Amino acid sequence: MKKKWTLLAGITLLLTGIILRFAGIENYLFIPFMAAGGLLKIYYITNQIITGTYKPGYEILFLILGLILFFSGIALKHTLHESTYFFLILPGLALKLIFVLAFIRCILLNRAEF
Repeated sequence: MKKKWTLLAGITLLLTGIILRFAGIENYLFIPFMAAGGLLKIYYITNQIITGTYKPGYEILFLILGLILFFSGIALKHTLHESTYFFLILPGLALKLIFVLAFIRCILLNRAEF
């Protein structure tokens, strides 16, 4: 559990940012929470790669493509028709979810080998 505190803190901060975003408390109060949560998750994955617990494979492509689609949808949100950006964001989120599932599977398989 000591090694996973960065991942759990990152997920908690991201969820807090999402809740603040949709609660409408302050316009930009959610940004630091989401940025800090994303950075903690990046730190956790990088740390897993450095320690050798996780060796990136094909699933990293899901993350990269998912992030590209997701951020493209967000960037085009105000320029495209109302529902068009949704067709970029939804597949982006799906690819990110596939990455998370593949990442967890890879970590669990590596742990079983030790």
